[in-house]
Amino acid sequence: MKPLLNIEDQILRLIKNKKVKVDSENEKEELKSYLLKYNYINVIGSTKLLFATGYDINKKEHIYEELTDYKDIIDLYDKFLKFECILREGILDYEIQLKVMLSLYLKQLFDKEKIGFKIFIESIQNRSNENIFNSKEKEKYISHWNRKISEYSEKHKDKMYINYYTLIKILSFGSIVKILSSFYEGKSILSQVQKFIEKENIDFKIYNDLSTMNILRNALCHKEPILIFLNKGLLKDNMPNHAKSIYNKRVRCIKNIYCDYLKYQLPRSSIIDQFSNLRCQRTDKFPNNITI
Repeated sequence: MKPLLNIEDQILRLIKNKKVKVDSENEKEELKSYLLKYNYINVIGSTKLLFATGYDINKKEHIYEELTDYKDIIDLYDKFLKFECILREGILDYEIQLKVMLSLYLKQLFDKEKIGFKIFIESIQNRSNENIFNSKEKEKYISHWNRKISEYSEKHKDKMYINYYTLIKILSFGSIVKILSSFYEGKSILSQVQKFIEKENIDFKIYNDLSTMNILRNALCHKEPILIFLNKGLLKDNMPNHAKSIYNKRVRCIKNIYCDYLKYQLPRSSIIDQFSNLRCQRTDKFPNNITI
């Protein structure tokens, strides 16, 4: 593991090891301020994947054979910040709508079957017909959920099951995905919610890979650069005895939100589509060949 460097040593490492071009004290101060604001690991850990000329597998180190102007790094990272901001707002809006769809479906289900949220949550099962929450997990979740809903509003205290719609509003995206991935009376909850949406003629689509969407959502909310999110997918694909296509799922998830949900367009040359081809393969066209 690399030792933690102070800001002066970080700048020195960029100049000597990564061939980052900084010509004056003023430029050094500008770069220093930028790294202090956005974090060296985020800024350099993401952009180096594009300005590195190769990767030494044996040494497990990136190779830097070309000079990189620090201004190009800042400009590039600024572009990604803007893209990530749009994507983050989009996925949070999507999360809100997804929770609304689940609440409306449950209202219809509960009215029809004369049950409540308590019976429902204790009955849902996974694909192996096992209860999603065993007795120990159930106690933990119920205690946690009761506390969350009480913190949200004092009037909802000890009324978690009655005000399940409020609970769903404040539940984590991961918990919502867990519920949607479950089965109630042998039927997929996800497919039942989708049928409800179609029947009610609501303009909303539930994307298939909600697990990857949950990972993207958490990455964006923790301000993890999108390039690092994509790179982690490639690294997982290359691990032995590990599920493949994780990288492709992550690309598709980004495009589902950005292009399908938000209705923005990505050019064919977008780094979102081309990252696996451009990663550590810098050309003489850098940085002009990097588009978002």
